[in-house]
Amino acid sequence: MASTIATSALGYLFWLLAARLYDAATVGLVAALISASTALVLMASLGVGGTLIQTLPGLPRSRWTSALWTGAATTAAFVLPLSMGVVLLLPLVSDNMDILRSAPFACLFVVGTFCLAIGATIDYAFIADRCAKNMFWRNTLAAVLKVALLAGAGWSAAREALSLTTVWALSTLAGLILGLALIRRIHRFEKPPRPKSLARVAFRFRAAVTGHQLIGLGTGVVPYALPVIVTTRLSAVDNAYFYTTWMIAGLLFVVSDAVSQSLFAEGVHRKGTVSIYTSAARLIGVVLAIGIGSVLIFGERVLSTFGTAYASNGLTLLYIAVAASVPDAVTNVYVGILRVQRRLAAAATLNLAMGALTIGIAWFLLPQLGIEAVGWSFLAGQAFGCAYVMIDSLIQRRSQRATIEESS
Repeated sequence: MASTIATSALGYLFWLLAARLYDAATVGLVAALISASTALVLMASLGVGGTLIQTLPGLPRSRWTSALWTGAATTAAFVLPLSMGVVLLLPLVSDNMDILRSAPFACLFVVGTFCLAIGATIDYAFIADRCAKNMFWRNTLAAVLKVALLAGAGWSAAREALSLTTVWALSTLAGLILGLALIRRIHRFEKPPRPKSLARVAFRFRAAVTGHQLIGLGTGVVPYALPVIVTTRLSAVDNAYFYTTWMIAGLLFVVSDAVSQSLFAEGVHRKGTVSIYTSAARLIGVVLAIGIGSVLIFGERVLSTFGTAYASNGLTLLYIAVAASVPDAVTNVYVGILRVQRRLAAAATLNLAMGALTIGIAWFLLPQLGIEAVGWSFLAGQAFGCAYVMIDSLIQRRSQRATIEESS
């Protein structure tokens, strides 16, 4: 949670500085590219990440290293063709993405996406190994470098999309290098296994990777796909207003998401004892209450720091997002519980349904309601998710009662 809050705060500073140095169209365009990259990273690494959290605890060093190498290789095998495909397809979908036809932009996009994906895989290993402080330092130092590079680029005359994208790509590369250094210090990496060994381990993990991948795709990709949809359905300027607002609202969403990840990791270590569920719920309740109060009080002022247009266009969306953070917490915790119970199909169904509803409703309502449509669609998806949680919980309780009665 500290890692996400720190990087979100530095991300706020980064985009605040970018909004002052670049015009809104440039900010919106690069924000859409970065969001598309992050969506690809999640598509490539979520299944691997969940599998690493489930399998790494308790492994001896040789098998631990082999599992991590396999995870990194699997992530790379997914993310490279995906990023190249996006470079080719996005300009065909939207004229606003014609910038990817340029070789420098295409190369920066692919390299930055690859570095983010492998770095995310390393972060999952940190979570699995109960040393998330290394994830905190990796992401925080990379975010600090990104802000510093942007401040340096701001003094130059080249205040264009290419310089802003270059700053992002260089910071992702630095974050990957730092992550490799930290993981090597902890586990003293052995050399990579042979391709046959990697393929054998990957084949053994295929069912778990598929399940966790579907779980992550349902909601993990949605926040990063939305800016691309906003840019496509509206404009890059509208996306600048949406992206900055959603970034601030994201501070509320990351609370339950971070606790859900830790709940999953601790559940694997401690065999899903009931105490970790109640602890997770209490922690989310306290932190989320503070976060909601802060956003309601200071949200308009924070948006105004980007400019008056950002506040006037994004404030209603921010308030809708505050309302959606509560059902989002419920569904995130329940997904963590389902993962501990290894009910991956149920967790995947829940997340995929919520994600499909959010994207589908947003796509149709954006031209009519503007960027506020995203908030309403996300709220509708989370409301559906809460209904699913209630129904599934009742079914499981009845099943447990029937089992107890039969045994007695």
